[in-house]
Amino acid sequence: MKTSAYTSRKWPIPTVDNPGKSIEVCYNLKYVMHRKDGMSDNSNSLVFTTRKVGVWSKFYPAEDRTVWILVNPPESFESRLSSLLGNSNINDIAIHLLHLSYADD
Repeated sequence: MKTSAYTSRKWPIPTVDNPGKSIEVCYNLKYVMHRKDGMSDNSNSLVFTTRKVGVWSKFYPAEDRTVWILVNPPESFESRLSSLLGNSNINDIAIHLLHLSYADD
């Protein structure tokens, strides 16, 4: 009888039944933003700038909590996150999708 690849590994997937285990995710994103060009005579001209953001999260299933570290988040991230946190059905995937949405703007 063949078992699942996840159950036959040395490190099982963390669940509430595995206290002390955690899920760690980290990634870097590049995104493009517009900014006013301070170098030109036309103060209304916009320039495209490439920015980077670093995201690290660690989920502790036994405690149902997540620790987040963001390095250089976009200026509008805090307002977007605040509106997302107003939803009572928020989960970690929604916050990761919020980060990824900057790559789509």
